[in-house]
Amino acid sequence: MSILFQIFFGLIYILSNGIKPLDANKINVVFDEGVSGIIDLSDFIQKGIFQQLKDPTTFRNVYTDGTSMAWSDQLEIDVDAICAEFKKVTPSQLFHIPSFHAAD
Repeated sequence: MSILFQIFFGLIYILSNGIKPLDANKINVVFDEGVSGIIDLSDFIQKGIFQQLKDPTTFRNVYTDGTSMAWSDQLEIDVDAICAEFKKVTPSQLFHIPSFHAAD
């Protein structure tokens, strides 16, 4: 069942088992809202804590809690960042939140 949450003027993008590890450090991602694509983590896993993903067994153990793509409690990527990458926008542009300014 697809879950959509309305927050202010935008949506939270949700993954419900829509991830599948592929070869060469890539993951196929399908959001409940229909946005999909393949994310290449080859450069990403060269840095910091994400170097653990160089191990193919660890990389294949990717899972989702609906709001992040993760390998453990400490090793996760926010799905908004992934969706923004697929849509070629910044994460803040996903939600179309208008700016409010105090009256002068």
